[in-house]
Amino acid sequence: PAFMRQAERAARWRSPAVRALLGSTCAVLGLMLALQVTHHQRDDLAASWPTLREPLVAWCRLAACQLQPPRALASLTLDSSALSRTARPQVLRFEAELRNSAGHAVRAPALEVSFTDNLGHQLARKVLLPEQMAAPEQGLSPDRPWHIEVPLQVGDLQIAGFTAEVFYP
Repeated sequence: PAFMRQAERAARWRSPAVRALLGSTCAVLGLMLALQVTHHQRDDLAASWPTLREPLVAWCRLAACQLQPPRALASLTLDSSALSRTARPQVLRFEAELRNSAGHAVRAPALEVSFTDNLGHQLARKVLLPEQMAAPEQGLSPDRPWHIEVPLQVGDLQIAGFTAEVFYP
């Protein structure tokens, strides 16, 4: 009869062996999820809780990952930027100063410099990666500004203005 088959199926799920297997499976899956979230958020965790830094460094040795300062675009301020001529006619010097307002070091961002003409039309744009700007490897510290100075080849462009924006690639 059908009621006997239903009772047998229900009893199978209530047996101690099946309950133990389901419980251990849930515990293992929960642990794996916690490990995955920790791996994904390792930079933020190390910055927020410095005591976790050493275990995260050990984890990165096992997982072949790298522990870096976290990305924090909201804590970065472009205090000043300037574009000036150099002794060479087709080269301009771009200077900027970035400040970190976070309480910890943050990863160096990239800069996008857009050149405009007299009418405000965009002539060209240049993306400056942290490596091109000699960014500090330990990140931007919160106690001092980062001064950037980069020569830019502009060719024969008749540049009248520029804009600079900070972003993470």
